[in-house]
Amino acid sequence: MGNFDSDKSSGGLRFGREELPRSHGDWSSIFRLPLVSVVIVNFNYARYLGDAVASVYRQTYPHIECIVVENGSIDESPRVLRALEARYPKMKTIYWTENDGQTKAVLAGLAASSGPYVIFLDADDLLLPDCVETHVFVHLSLRVHVGFTSGDMLQLAGGQIVLGTEHGFNQLLQTRRGIRPRRVRPYRHPGGQIWPGPEFDKSVLDTIRFVGATPIWLWPPTSGNCFRRDALDLFADNPELQNLKIGTDLYFCLAINAI
Repeated sequence: MGNFDSDKSSGGLRFGREELPRSHGDWSSIFRLPLVSVVIVNFNYARYLGDAVASVYRQTYPHIECIVVENGSIDESPRVLRALEARYPKMKTIYWTENDGQTKAVLAGLAASSGPYVIFLDADDLLLPDCVETHVFVHLSLRVHVGFTSGDMLQLAGGQIVLGTEHGFNQLLQTRRGIRPRRVRPYRHPGGQIWPGPEFDKSVLDTIRFVGATPIWLWPPTSGNCFRRDALDLFADNPELQNLKIGTDLYFCLAINAI
């Protein structure tokens, strides 16, 4: 980051080489909330794809982009995706005629995205409306830097909730391991706008657990995690990663957690 200092001669604040206005109202154009990229990799999930994409565009968080990688499906997915492109003109799509594994598709979606935060949404999953907003609020409320945040996931069968989350995640949350109250403070946006809104449940900060380096899986599946792009970039250029067909979330979570 550049230097942040006062410039008395110009009556403004200077961040690196860029002068910032003193007027609080003008700062909203500078202190923008981060873009969150949601990357969906689809393979033969035509029956779920529409709901997955719709859940991205129903988020309460205002700054989102959606990238769908069509990974060589042989069902009705391409037709469904064309209809979604017409419904959501801002959605980015990548079409592959052959499936060469999950990881290459994930990396293609990552390369096509631009947000400093990234969520990899499985095509048969949904995001609850406040999912992205909650992840961003937690990231910005931390006094220590983490590579990714994780949240509970519900498992559905026939439209009914049957289970909640992964075993390791549940085991961790039942203990007091990782509670660090001094590492958290509620984020308050400085850009003039009120964010998050008054209806947002900030008590999520009371449930945070910090996970130290671990060789075992303690997180929810892919869709329950929100990554910092700079953390992903530390490992995404590994040439050996091209040979990993599945388990991309396992690779990123364990690698990022290790540092």
